[in-house]
Amino acid sequence: MAGARDFEIIENGDRATGTFSDAEMARRLSALRDVMAERDLDAVILTSMHGILYFSDFLYCSFGRPFGLVVTRDRSTVLAPLVDYGHPWRRTGAVLSYTDWRRDTFYDGARTLVGAANRVGIEFDHLAVAAHRKLADALAPAGLVDVTEPLMTLRMVKSAEEIALITEAARSMYGRRSGRRQHFIEPPFHLESHRYQTLQAADWIAGLVGRLGAIWTDPEAYPENDIFRRYFEHRLNRVSRRSGIRR
Repeated sequence: MAGARDFEIIENGDRATGTFSDAEMARRLSALRDVMAERDLDAVILTSMHGILYFSDFLYCSFGRPFGLVVTRDRSTVLAPLVDYGHPWRRTGAVLSYTDWRRDTFYDGARTLVGAANRVGIEFDHLAVAAHRKLADALAPAGLVDVTEPLMTLRMVKSAEEIALITEAARSMYGRRSGRRQHFIEPPFHLESHRYQTLQAADWIAGLVGRLGAIWTDPEAYPENDIFRRYFEHRLNRVSRRSGIRR
């Protein structure tokens, strides 16, 4: 499209309170740059959810679009699709948003952020073959080096802040402050989640409503859903406010 731009800088909204302190996040980036120095890397491009979260405090949900965190010797930048608008900036530092007017703008953005480079670290265990090829083409003649193992080792060694957060989370979950132990609740059935290994609460509720809707509509065709009506219908009715589903 004529006049459309490939990249935008969106600084929208108020900054969110970070999970960890600025000092902790700086420590992590410093450790990453130590790995870069040891392996003679000019930059590292992280693409996994855990890699980007650990070094930027931003957790993405791709919806079919790639995300990245480009770390050089002097800067760290999240590369995100424009569809996320100001969300990445509110969670982390510098962000370059790419548009969808042209195909594979993400890889052009990665090349722009990396600049001239001889060796670039990436996560071999996360990139699909097609994405690996596109990134190699975009960064050529730079060589791609796997940094999966050294970065995993960094994440395994917990700092004082991380230990404190894990301890507090465990105390909140399993402590006896309220006089009784709290428990995780497992869904009463299995659903396939294409986005995460664990089932989201929204998926669970949607599954329950779907099964209830089926047995309300045709009880004889869905007798196996009666258990959901017996155990969950009254609970959903109690907490629901308005619904488009009708018996």
